[in-house]
Order: sequence, then structure tokens, then C-alpha cells
Amino acid sequence: MQWLLRAPLIVAGASFAIGTALLLYFLSDPHFESIMPIGLCFVVLAFFVNSVVFTSLIICGFIFKEYQKEIFTRAGLLLVNIPIAALYVYIVFNSDPFIL
Repeated sequence: MQWLLRAPLIVAGASFAIGTALLLYFLSDPHFESIMPIGLCFVVLAFFVNSVVFTSLIICGFIFKEYQKEIFTRAGLLLVNIPIAALYVYIVFNSDPFIL
């Protein structure tokens, strides 16, 4: 059960950290076109991984009723990455990179 409760924290944290690192690299690279395909692939991959983990948590929440509140709270944490990812995609498509 500990792994089940720890997994969404790891997935959400990794998605946020890698996404932020890619965004900062994009904004600081004068040849920003080189990172865009990597960033777009990451967004698709992160969406897939987060969706699988979220769906698994929802199913487990109904199986393990005694941990349901904790499981659904962790599932909600994964949903926080959606507006963050949307903001990052908006920034990428609506800004010119700058040198940090």
C-alpha cells in the first residue's frame, strides 16, 4: 500500500521537474527549435503515464475502501499537473526565447 500512495507523488514530481527543466531550457536556448520536438514528445508521454497512474488510483480507491480518501487525494495531486502543462505549452507557443 505504501508504494501505491508514493507512486503518484513520484510521477507528479518527476513530470513537474522534467517539464520545468525543458521549459527553462527552451526559454534560454537561442536555437529553441531543437528542444521543441523533445518537449512535445515529453508532454504526450507524461500525459499517458499520468493518465495510467490516475486511472489505476481511481480503481484502487474503490478496491481499498479503507484508504479511499488518501488514494483519491493522491489522484487529485496528479490532476494539478494539467493546468501547469497547459500553461507551459501556452508559454512555448506564445513567447520568444530569451537568454537567461
